[in-house]
Amino acid sequence: LSRLYSTELDVEKLCSYIEKQVKGFKLERTVYQFSFGQSNPTYLLNGNNKKQYVVRTRPPGPLISKTAHAIDREYRILDALGKDGSVPVPKVYHLCLDDQVIGRPWYLMEYLKGRKYEDSRMPEVKTKEERTQLWLAAIKTLAALHALDPQKIGLGDFGSTAAFYPRQIRSLSKLSAAQAAVVNPKTKEAVGPIPHIDFLLSWYGRNLPGRTLEARIVHGDFKIDNMIFHPTEARVIGVLDWELSTLGHPFSDLANLLQPHYVPSNMGGCVSFAFFRLAVITQGIAARVAQGNASSAKAAQQAKIMPIMGDLAANHIRDYADVGAQTKL
Repeated sequence: LSRLYSTELDVEKLCSYIEKQVKGFKLERTVYQFSFGQSNPTYLLNGNNKKQYVVRTRPPGPLISKTAHAIDREYRILDALGKDGSVPVPKVYHLCLDDQVIGRPWYLMEYLKGRKYEDSRMPEVKTKEERTQLWLAAIKTLAALHALDPQKIGLGDFGSTAAFYPRQIRSLSKLSAAQAAVVNPKTKEAVGPIPHIDFLLSWYGRNLPGRTLEARIVHGDFKIDNMIFHPTEARVIGVLDWELSTLGHPFSDLANLLQPHYVPSNMGGCVSFAFFRLAVITQGIAARVAQGNASSAKAAQQAKIMPIMGDLAANHIRDYADVGAQTKL
């Protein structure tokens, strides 16, 4: 679903630049913004050849984190995966880092026509058998991603090879503190901290996996609503939203995919951390709402999820793990 764009965009400058820089492109000047998605504003463009394209941009205005909304990194991994062919991704055409064009970095990619499920239960799917096959397709896609050797596809330096979870704890705790301090100029209220954050960070530091299975390519937000499925077949034709991708631990992506199902297992700590990451992400949405530069029409609603995710992260530990455990998973 899309709507006429709400996040500021100079359509004429954008389309004129694309037509000059990308061979064979001719575009209509009617542009829509996708309403789903909470981070990088994403727009639908129509070509005069009846094809459709997508432009993804960094949000306008000041950014809380210097590493968030990394459009260039997202373009780089899509380009590398597209050339390799093991993991289905949209084809990318052009990256623009020149702020003189529309005021912020952006890239151009193909529009994939297929099925997108915002609800991981896939209520639109009529049979249990088809839902099973669609979920198996998602799992196979994730396995294909984690089987890749980053060095062989030009992504050996795409992220740190240090232990994944310890560095995630450090970076997310700093980001969360910055987001918590953002004040809404209208209400004069701060976004505030994630519930139980001190308990969570302390527990994660003691119990999450250490240096095992490191330096694989991880998507960073791997879930059903970040995949496009074939219109009629049970297969993934594109994985979207790679802005959090890096080199790291495969459990991170697997836990994120399983998160809606609260799976109790020896991955309990990783699933809890997936809830914590979502708490940080939704806290970031709340901060952008406070600053007035949120990209989605649903941003204010999504911002309210932050405390719920914090509670779920803590409850998952209490339900499925020994709070006092010192043994690494």
